[in-house]
Amino acid sequence: MTELLKISGFTGGYVPGVNILQGIDLELHQGEAVGIIGLNGSGKSTLGKAIMNMIPYREGEIAFEGESITHLSTSELARRGISIMQQGGQVFHELSVWDNLQLSFGYKKNNAYISELKSIIPILRMPEKVLRTKMADKLSGGQRHQLALAMALAQNPKLLILDEPSAGLSPRSIEEMYEILEVVRGKMNVTVVLIEQNINKAIGFCDCCLLLGQGRIAHRFVDKDIKDIKPFALGIITEDGHPMCCPTDRNIAICDNYPDKLTHCRTLFFYDFEKNERTNLGTFRMSDEQPVTDNFIQFSQGVDLEIMKLFSPSLFSFTRSGLHCDLHPRWDANGKMVAFDSIHEGTRQIYICKR
Repeated sequence: MTELLKISGFTGGYVPGVNILQGIDLELHQGEAVGIIGLNGSGKSTLGKAIMNMIPYREGEIAFEGESITHLSTSELARRGISIMQQGGQVFHELSVWDNLQLSFGYKKNNAYISELKSIIPILRMPEKVLRTKMADKLSGGQRHQLALAMALAQNPKLLILDEPSAGLSPRSIEEMYEILEVVRGKMNVTVVLIEQNINKAIGFCDCCLLLGQGRIAHRFVDKDIKDIKPFALGIITEDGHPMCCPTDRNIAICDNYPDKLTHCRTLFFYDFEKNERTNLGTFRMSDEQPVTDNFIQFSQGVDLEIMKLFSPSLFSFTRSGLHCDLHPRWDANGKMVAFDSIHEGTRQIYICKR
């Protein structure tokens, strides 16, 4: 097969002196799909941005169709046939669906190609009147991701980078998105770099997957190799654990595991990859009681009035005080402390944990 993309020893990052990616090597042939998986902070999305020249590079080279593209602008890369669907299904929310599509397709339109896209992506089959009047911010999460995909495919790219296409979607919408992507691969023969935290979807969709760790490729595997991944790493990738590597010591990650089915508790913990050790920091219970709406004033303190208008008192109280216990741990810049939030007490609390 013809080699389409080659990354040789790529090293780079956003901040001077701090390399998120370190010595990345990757070869991708026409028609292949490679999955990039790993913890938050491991460099998955950064690798996608590196291909699009969205981050500074310090060493190495990226070649596309045999030519170096390391110094080319993002717009020039798009003209050469590289496109990216960024995380979260990014579209222009203040524009209509129609206007979003017009910006992507431009003035030179291939009607046959547009017809093919319509047969693949459901949102494009909406009546033109609806497309012209429906604002992008009124779309459901699944529809917004479909629109973002259509925009990424508008210029019939040779290489498509998908940055977590399932992020923020319901299970049903995730299934629909991957059904669409399977058809895109089958009909359009586009080469794909899939950045994904859902390891099961990545393995099912891709020819091979790369597990990133500490900015390097830690493991290359296909479906039959899935058992080779450490059980801990596999658990982090498939569950909603918000793992985040320490910015100064990427051997250390802060995580909160998925709520226990019986106790509804999350456990916050450090994990040391080098020592293969786990240190529990505490257990946090998920609230499962409807909050008292009389506390609406308490919950609304400090919240923008425009946001408050979107919620009824009962819904607002419920959203701010109940049901969820996502800890969202985040490191400080020096890697010495972690901040996390918890709403298991009935109101959101912020905690600081020293390493």
